[in-house]
Amino acid sequence: MHETEATVIAVEDGKITVEASVESGCSSCGRNSCSSSILSALIGKRRSVVTVENSLHATYRDRVVIGVEDRDLLTATLLAYLLPLVTMISLALLAKGMAMTETGEIFAAAIGLLLGLLTVRLTLLRGGIARYRPRLLRLSTQQEVVQTIHFSPEIRREK
Repeated sequence: MHETEATVIAVEDGKITVEASVESGCSSCGRNSCSSSILSALIGKRRSVVTVENSLHATYRDRVVIGVEDRDLLTATLLAYLLPLVTMISLALLAKGMAMTETGEIFAAAIGLLLGLLTVRLTLLRGGIARYRPRLLRLSTQQEVVQTIHFSPEIRREK
């Protein structure tokens, strides 16, 4: 389960709107010399706002934990990124196999990309989108604590 802590910013009609801070993938390393940390400093922290069912009766300014199943997150990623890419490459290869000109291959690739994106959109419009939405998991009484493992600098070797 992929979880993140968020703050309730609105409550209405059995739903809450929450805001979560989105950090870069390596923001926790503490080093400021890599390109990711420089890019993160330029862009700043992003905020993600999402509406979820209020199954736990959270109130304004409550800290909550929302989450998405790992399988659903992976499926959504594959659907959004891989399907359009596969359809684009497939139509480009089909055009090449039909001995089309380079312009025809590029046009076929563009049509394949559009068909893939349209397929994703239709899949989500048919009701598949609810599966990929975050769910309210629990109220957070304190800020989530991440355990850090400290290694001893001493290395013991047997002789």
